[in-house]
Amino acid sequence: MPDALGVFAFLEQSQWWTPEKMRAFQAQNLRELTQHARATTRYGQDHCADFGDARTPFDWAAWARQPILTREDVATRYADFLSNRPPAGHGPFSEVRSSGSTGHPVRVRTTRLVNDMARAANWRAHRWAGIDWGQTLFGVMGERPGLEVGAVLGPWGPKSDPQSARGRLVYCPYEEDDTRLLTALRKSRASYLATTPHHAVHLCEVAVAKGIEIRLDTVMARGATVTDAVRQQLAAVFGARVFEQYSSKEGGVMAHPCPEGGGYHVASDCLLMEIVDDAGQPVAEGVEGRVVITPFGSTAMPLIRYDQGDRAVQGGGCTCGRGLGHIHSLAGRTRSFLRHVTGEERRITFDDVAFYRLLGAGQIQVAQVGPTEYEIRYTRHDWGVVPNPDAFLQQARPQFFDDVAIRLKAVDRAALNASGKWRDTVVEWS
Repeated sequence: MPDALGVFAFLEQSQWWTPEKMRAFQAQNLRELTQHARATTRYGQDHCADFGDARTPFDWAAWARQPILTREDVATRYADFLSNRPPAGHGPFSEVRSSGSTGHPVRVRTTRLVNDMARAANWRAHRWAGIDWGQTLFGVMGERPGLEVGAVLGPWGPKSDPQSARGRLVYCPYEEDDTRLLTALRKSRASYLATTPHHAVHLCEVAVAKGIEIRLDTVMARGATVTDAVRQQLAAVFGARVFEQYSSKEGGVMAHPCPEGGGYHVASDCLLMEIVDDAGQPVAEGVEGRVVITPFGSTAMPLIRYDQGDRAVQGGGCTCGRGLGHIHSLAGRTRSFLRHVTGEERRITFDDVAFYRLLGAGQIQVAQVGPTEYEIRYTRHDWGVVPNPDAFLQQARPQFFDDVAIRLKAVDRAALNASGKWRDTVVEWS
């Protein structure tokens, strides 16, 4: 099997396939993965259809009748999905755990092939965005015992890419004190900062408050959808653009913005992504639905039609000429929905920067603290205009249920969940 560099070279070519050729490539991978799941997993024996071989047309209608896996399925029936004979060439194998930000923490047995596909798709996204691998990247990541903030982990980017030298990757743990982090970031002279959007915004607020001036080329945002408000704050304080991609521990790098057209291109040469309705059927262009994925390299634990717990808007054709799938926008996670006592659900969002200006907010979080009680928590940010909380509430009110009470609460720092992740909505009553 090719390594990450080999996969990268393949992806550089396959992105230009026609949609028909890409579809045929996907069908062959789905055949092989379902056959493997039928032969080597308890779940596959009972639930995976037989899609034959390349001598017969792939039955996409039958594929749409395949059961959709939920995070709860994988969390509670882990052993049923494990392959007893994963291909040796796809190893070594390892276990990864998701944070459970959608409500069900899961562990997945993954492969070296999935990881190589993710790295290669990440490099392709970098190339689309004009990222220079010869510059310094300051990465905020999980703690590594024995390393101090500012330690150089080594070079990053493809090690044999002829178009670029390899720059330094500078380490910083999530738990680092904000002022020490910003000091180390400035000292590193990094062009790029990799962290979550909410953390980057918080660093903006601290930098302004402490008078720490830092200029960056790009913030590589991960772990959450980037709003216009985030983009504007990072541009104003750090002079930085935002590079984002849609990824998960289960699916790897799944989509990233088109460099020429609008929306996001799916890494269709690494996985099948479907945007489906509640019945599991494909939605039309411009319609929001659930994100369901099938990673082609997930042979240690085949994930066949796995619901990520995310939502996206189905895209159409793209003018850039690439044969990759297309989604118009990422609509957030299903956890963004709040539920009324009657059972009705609504997703509360503040994507428009106008909300942040009216409230004088850097970040906004909605907490359901009782059956009909909501608290809108926000960090303060100076947008250069006088805040108008009354106008904010007037414009925000239509998103909420009619019979609920809403109060505003300024906080010093946005609260994270137990996994260290930001959530734009939280439920704090049972």
